Amino acid sequence: MTKTAKTTAAKFEDVVEPIASAATKMEIPAAARDFVQRAAKSVQEGADSLNARAQEATSAIESAIGGTATTVAEATRKVQDAIYEDVKTGLAAVEQMASAKTLAEAAQVHVDYLSERGQVQIARMKSATEYFVKAVQDGAKTTQDAIAKLTAKKAA
Repeated sequence: MTKTAKTTAAKFEDVVEPIASAATKMEIPAAARDFVQRAAKSVQEGADSLNARAQEATSAIESAIGGTATTVAEATRKVQDAIYEDVKTGLAAVEQMASAKTLAEAAQVHVDYLSERGQVQIARMKSATEYFVKAVQDGAKTTQDAIAKLTAKKAA
């Protein structure tokens, strides 16, 4: 390591160390934590109600349209479920951060939340891709069967 790099690293450590130390000692007031927890619970109740109404609406539309809408309805439900799961998980993270007594604890909860959500998004993308491929394959099979029936009727 060059002399300039060592000097820069030392200056950086001189700045970061007091900030890190202060973050572990700085306490978040209990009243603020309680307020955030109550607000998160209220939002959770609203999300529960909204999710239930969205599921009912999707079922009503699916019933009215019939079997051709089944694939769309399934996809819509999966999106609704994903949004609902994101809201619940986000609110749980907010409650955990509100329970944190120091800035360092709150930051760690946030980092853990972001990491976990990233993994969930990757899994969702994989699942959505598989679902889309299957829907296209099923649609192609149905089309092939219909064409085969038409050509069989014309040949007869």
